[in-house]
Amino acid sequence: MQAASLTAKAILRFYHTKGTKHLPAALQVYEAKGTSKLLYGCEIWATAITEKPDSPMQNLLRTLAGTPRCVAGPALRTEFGQSSTEIKAWKRVFNFCARLPIAVDDTCGGFTHLVLQDNHISPRRKRLSARLTSLGFSSPSGIAILKPESLTEVKMCLARLDFASTTSRARRTCSGLALGIPPSEGIPSYCYNISSEHLRKALTRARTNSLPSAILTGRFQGTPFSMRLCSCQSGALETIDHTFLSCLLWDEERARFVAPALAELNIPSQPWTISMLLADIHPGISLQMARFAAAVIKKKEQNDSSRTEPLNN
Repeated sequence: MQAASLTAKAILRFYHTKGTKHLPAALQVYEAKGTSKLLYGCEIWATAITEKPDSPMQNLLRTLAGTPRCVAGPALRTEFGQSSTEIKAWKRVFNFCARLPIAVDDTCGGFTHLVLQDNHISPRRKRLSARLTSLGFSSPSGIAILKPESLTEVKMCLARLDFASTTSRARRTCSGLALGIPPSEGIPSYCYNISSEHLRKALTRARTNSLPSAILTGRFQGTPFSMRLCSCQSGALETIDHTFLSCLLWDEERARFVAPALAELNIPSQPWTISMLLADIHPGISLQMARFAAAVIKKKEQNDSSRTEPLNN
């Protein structure tokens, strides 16, 4: 864990100096360096595999994305299409199990044949058998040997299980799933297409429903949900669909960025259209939504600083 955390910090230093702030490259470097260190510590015996190894990656994602703490780690992994380290460790374990029968058939020597003949029911065998059973595969008690032809199906089951587990924990207010945005299959395309870091971060905050708003502030201050109203005096809750589609404070920005996107998609300005605007289905629309979100964040920060200046004086 410590080695992976140090690797993540080194990647962040390189990202801000010589890495040209390219997020996909940073994630690929972490996959090659940080994840490999975690898998080395998780052993192929499966007894040391837990959910804790996801912490370094989730902290890295939060820093790269510029999201607040209200965006949970599973929501970030869903946004950037990253599978959990736990599932990667299990795939590595099953790769090893599938190679045992092959090693015996090839008569490569060593103690492989003794491992297969050992009848002792170790904690490793119990856990592997339980894992195979949970995936729907028959595994006799104490036996944890996987046929090579079943390996692909086992990995697919692991991927489906990881997807279901991650999305179930990511269904909170600050997540793309709360807006109806489908989970990403891999790194989303806007991370490649939008070269500006502050625009990319702004779009990520919009897609994770974490733009500065009365809804977000009310969560930390304990304000009743019905009182988290927008400052436009319309009496509406300051939700992200209100900000993007109807708030009077953003009429100028909406005319420049949102209205052309609605015209291009040929959809009405309704609350459900926010999921289509932020779904990253077209590079040009994603760029326009990023510019609108960046304008909202900038003006919100200016308003906050102007309110705090008299207090400081």
